[in-house]
Amino acid sequence: MIGFSHALRPALPVLTPRKFVVVIVTISMTIDFVQEVRAQNAIEALRRSVAVQATVRRNGACLSVPIDRLVPGDVVELIAGDLVPADSRLT
Repeated sequence: MIGFSHALRPALPVLTPRKFVVVIVTISMTIDFVQEVRAQNAIEALRRSVAVQATVRRNGACLSVPIDRLVPGDVVELIAGDLVPADSRLT
């Protein structure tokens, strides 16, 4: 058995404590970076899918538009549970 382990020893890289720490820190940083990129992509996808819309009446027709596309003169139709756009005037 001693001969077998002795034969493998030259094939395995020698990791000093300093090299070991550098390898572990590099792996950790890589994993953190990948997770951060995935999290940012997930946040952007969520923002696109949950874009707040408002139902407005323009020229007699009801349209669903993003709230950042509201213009003065739009009549916003509200039903229970709707969010009121911040710059709206209630009459």
